[in-house]
Amino acid sequence: LIALVVMSWLVHRTTGQFQDSYYQVARTYKVLNVIQRTQLHLLDAETERRGYLLTGGEEYLNAYGRAMSFVRNDIDRLMELGRTKPEQQTNIANLQVLISKKLGLDPERLTGGKTNQHGAPPITLTDESKEAMDQIGRLLFRMGQEEEYALGQNQQRAEANAMSGQITSAVLIGAVAMVLMLIII
Repeated sequence: LIALVVMSWLVHRTTGQFQDSYYQVARTYKVLNVIQRTQLHLLDAETERRGYLLTGGEEYLNAYGRAMSFVRNDIDRLMELGRTKPEQQTNIANLQVLISKKLGLDPERLTGGKTNQHGAPPITLTDESKEAMDQIGRLLFRMGQEEEYALGQNQQRAEANAMSGQITSAVLIGAVAMVLMLIII
């Protein structure tokens, strides 16, 4: 009876460890997915921003607003998923600063009917946009690299926990079988 209680407790414990490891792997995959989505939404926002700055077309401004709404949702999701990781929280804060500085667009501040705040030629706007997206891309890449590293660790931990659980179960089953044989004999 004691062996059955101990076996039940150990199986419960190892199952809990495996579930925790599995949860960490799944969370890391979610973060990687959101990082990729964020990058796509940022590319959309940058394209629409540039289109608006170059042409002044209202359709670009509306599409920019939709893309930035998706970006804000993505960042909120990243903050939620990464709340236990200080390094990712720092990366997210830096990402927010870059986005507001480099991709911000306030049509109310545009003066004199110009779509281009600085009166810059279109090639300058394109170069500025490329530089901004390069900086943001590098930061998102670094965030993805950190998550992929964590994914490798989490997968190894999940595999070790699964193996440990199987070994523990086999040993305990063997011990219970031996005790039962001793009782019967």
